[in-house]
Amino acid sequence: MNNTKIIIWTIVAILLTILLICLLVSNARLGNIFSNESEHIVYEEEFDVTNIKNINLDWSSGRINIYKSESDKIRVIQKSKYELKEDELVNIDYKNETISVKEGKKKIGFFFLGFGSISTSLDVYLPDKEFEEVYVKISSGRANVENLNLNKFKVKVSSGKIEIRKVISQDIEANLSSGSIEMNDVKTSSLNSEVTSGKIEINNLNTNILNALVKSGKIDIHGSAKQIDLKATSGKILVDNNVLPESLDVKVTSGSIDVAIPENEGFEASYSVTSGSFKSDFDLYSNISNLDKKNGEGKYKNGGNKFNFQVTSGKIRLEKK
Repeated sequence: MNNTKIIIWTIVAILLTILLICLLVSNARLGNIFSNESEHIVYEEEFDVTNIKNINLDWSSGRINIYKSESDKIRVIQKSKYELKEDELVNIDYKNETISVKEGKKKIGFFFLGFGSISTSLDVYLPDKEFEEVYVKISSGRANVENLNLNKFKVKVSSGKIEIRKVISQDIEANLSSGSIEMNDVKTSSLNSEVTSGKIEINNLNTNILNALVKSGKIDIHGSAKQIDLKATSGKILVDNNVLPESLDVKVTSGSIDVAIPENEGFEASYSVTSGSFKSDFDLYSNISNLDKKNGEGKYKNGGNKFNFQVTSGKIRLEKK
């Protein structure tokens, strides 16, 4: 019995020691444990954009917000609930016509029932200038992008979530390893999206070219695209298209792809099914060249634009809206 008490009190002593160390390292006050104290500005700076063509934003944790600036300068504001040391502040570097904004050293802090790194938030305001490329990388945490007019916009999310609203760009690339990407009211000439794991959801999309690749996870797209190329290695792709595409190429190795298009005057479709299924709400089979419906060419109404479907394993469905 005495040995049990000794072990218990030893564990308590160790935990209290760890707690004290965390408080000392983070300079945190016990009163902050339950505090709802709002963030305050710890860093603020403006940059002239005359010689800046590219912007790289790399934020590991916390939140980053990217907005349209009311001035002709780039404005960067970092906020935190805590005072930060110089090496914990945002790191900004300018080189070869590129400005790079990166999160500083992690600040270790104390939290109720635990401890870890204290995240900060970053607000970036971009002027109304078409930079050659804006690249946003999120390792963990959240990002918000609103009301921007860009030339090339690249997004990479390793873990976490990014929300993109009211963005116009000639070219958009979205790469998701884990987590989620959500886009609303996006207009672009070309959209390339790739999901390794997680989900990309796009609403009110307007694009000429749409390329979507799912290795595992899900892509859900609603809007208008003229040229569509979809590939699923494993996972699911859903496309609700408001117009009849000029071209449609769909390939499933494993998983499923559903494409919905409106009633139209006709199109031609060729398809190949190794294992799985291809189904169409449009009557393609009256003029089919292969009666087993596994491989062949079909025509809806008067024919026209050519669509291609290939299933190795899984399923493809062409739906009528």
